[in-house]
Amino acid sequence: MSRMIPYLVKSLRKREPGNINLKGREKIPVDGGYATVLSMSFNEDGKEVLVPTAADGKILGDQQAVDRYHKTGKHLGKFATPHQATRYAKRLHKEQAKEK
Repeated sequence: MSRMIPYLVKSLRKREPGNINLKGREKIPVDGGYATVLSMSFNEDGKEVLVPTAADGKILGDQQAVDRYHKTGKHLGKFATPHQATRYAKRLHKEQAKEK
């Protein structure tokens, strides 16, 4: 870890774990299968907030997902950069796909 670039170390410390139980997520039908952790992120107060767009029994639009976050506080994680949020979202998608 001592060889890592200092700003990278600092940005990794800014990650906040999500507060959504990922086990047993509802399966929402989509073309060719179903969605459980379809997501999007947005910047708020300097953090990239990853929120589900597959929620409440349907696929939400981006604004609906943001509004749902503001109402419930539920998120999949908060990150220092959009890139970190995207990397995590891709990894989460792969992990959830294995659990069929």
